[in-house]
This record gives sequence, C-alpha cells and structure tokens, in this order.
Amino acid sequence: MQSSPRIRNSIPPRHSRPRGHKRTTTRSPRRRPQTPQARLLPRCVTPGALISTPSALTPDTQRDPSTGAVPIPLLSARTRLLRELGRVLRDRWGGSAATLVRAAGGSARALLRLITAELPGFRDHAQWGADQVFFYKRAQILIGDLWGAFRGRGLGTFGDMSHLSCFADYRIPQLLRDLGVLRFSPALTAKVDAQVPVDAGSEEEMAIRATTVQAVELIKKKLATQGVTIHAFQLDWLLWEAGERLMKEGKISHHHRTMTTYY
Repeated sequence: MQSSPRIRNSIPPRHSRPRGHKRTTTRSPRRRPQTPQARLLPRCVTPGALISTPSALTPDTQRDPSTGAVPIPLLSARTRLLRELGRVLRDRWGGSAATLVRAAGGSARALLRLITAELPGFRDHAQWGADQVFFYKRAQILIGDLWGAFRGRGLGTFGDMSHLSCFADYRIPQLLRDLGVLRFSPALTAKVDAQVPVDAGSEEEMAIRATTVQAVELIKKKLATQGVTIHAFQLDWLLWEAGERLMKEGKISHHHRTMTTYY
C-alpha cells in the first residue's frame, strides 16, 4: 500500500529529524468537538459535583437531561450509561475513577480488561458469523486520553500503549475513503453518500470499522519503513484532526451514519 502525502504531511513538522532517524510522536490531540456523552453531563450533574461527590452520576442526584437546545440521540441509553458509571464507581471503587485506573498497575491492556469487566456499557463487540469481534473504541480512547492528558506520567503512565488500536468510529474511515485507502462496495458507497443509516452491528458497519483498524495498522507499518515510529492511537489523533479540518472546509465526503452508543 502506498503512503499518501496527505497522511505524511499531517505529522507536525516539529517532529521531523534527518532522513533515516526514527521519530516518535507524543503530541496530545487538540480538543475534539463535544460528544453526545459530553453534552449530556452538564444537563445531568450540578457543576463541580463530579469532583465533590462520588454519587454525582447516580439517579438520585441527577437532573432531568431532557431539556436543552442541542438534541442528543439515544438520550435514555446515554443517561443509563452515565448512571451505570456513577453506580460502579460509588459501589466498587470508593467513588474514585483514579482508584480504578491505578488498579491496572500501569498496563493499558489490564485497564482495558478492567473497564470492560466492570462497565457493561463499554463492551463494544459484535458477532461476525461464528466469530466475536471486539472494537472497544470508548474504552481504548479513555486510556489514550489519560495518556495524553497526563503526558504519559502519573495516572497516564502505561508501559504497553502499543497494544491499543485506532479508535474505530466514523471520522477515520471517512477520511481514509476520501484518500483512496478504503474502498466501499457500490451499494455501501451509495448508502453512505445518501446518508442512509448503516445499522449498528450489521456486517456493513463491522466491515467499515474492522478495515479502518487494519488500514491504520498498515499505515503505521509503512511509516515505520520511512523512519517514523508512532502508535496506532497517535496516528488516530492525527488522522482525526486532518478529517476535522477537511470537514470544516467542506472538502470531505459524507461519513457513515450509525445510531450507537459505542461511538
């Protein structure tokens, strides 16, 4: 697979080194647009309550989230997930997310297993024939954001970040399709371009997400041959930012639309 100049150029110039010298990108992502979950928080929780009280996300302390100018899809499901998070942290981890993170002992893989074991809402997997496919997008991005926010120190210290994949959602496949890295079938192309919903857990949706993960791994390997050492989750950050820029400029095609709480 040939490496696209648009992908290579998305790596910030300040990381450049003489040709042949290995480079490592450790930059944290810029602030992404708010997700539905992020927009939901201030509607449910009194400002400061997330820090001041362990039960801030449990039903008895939450406000009615139904009001607000910005509509939130799957509102009841997202509210249930917030309550699940608050209940598990309160009942099993003393109300402290930091305690949960520390229990992983500085291992991203251990924290991934812990998150998905403790919080059913993070179990992002589906069935492909006789096989079960695990994406765990939200669990992985949580770990990636911890690493970025703490700059790989303190609560963000993980010795095995290379085990994370990219975060399979909608922006990365959107960009990779425009770059010609991913090619959809004519039927799927027509559906995505017409903004017809792609069912969650369908073969089409799983194929988009799985090929995105594989494509990012192949790009990472190609960059390694050119002296660029980068983790898949860091490459995800760069690709996401490139996709966001093109989206704002109106220079990118439609992304697939799936109603899901997994991304």
